[in-house]
Amino acid sequence: MFYRDLLVNGNVKSLGNPTKNPRVAEQWGYLDKHYDESELTYIGTKECGTWYLKGYEKPEPTEEEKMLAHKAMIEAQLDAHLLDLAKSRGYDDCKSLATYFNSTKERFRKDAIAFVRYRDDVYDVGYDILDKCISGEIDYREVTLEYILNLVDPIDW
Repeated sequence: MFYRDLLVNGNVKSLGNPTKNPRVAEQWGYLDKHYDESELTYIGTKECGTWYLKGYEKPEPTEEEKMLAHKAMIEAQLDAHLLDLAKSRGYDDCKSLATYFNSTKERFRKDAIAFVRYRDDVYDVGYDILDKCISGEIDYREVTLEYILNLVDPIDW
């Protein structure tokens, strides 16, 4: 078996997916070394996971890492919510909608003004809540997209 390697500080940590095909191994830079199952740990589901050398298993994320991952997820959800909102009005994305802020056409200008105000409120409240999560004022596990949106007035098209 050939294993794709992940080197960290010169040590093989992760072996990824194995292959039996030497051409594939050579093409993708797999290790040319056989490992006995007793030397390896498989972490993941049957369909998707990674082999690790024993002693180099990926540790459980720290509470801080979990909180930062949750923060990134909420930020992505806020972005997606605003994008969906812009697209629901027929615009390509948030930026294209916002460019109509000074439009000479009343309906486009109204859309842009309403959207920019709403976007600013969503990000203002959202980042305030996320900052409170980081400072420990709010438990990050309680914060969801809905939690934030419930603190913001709905968009007034």
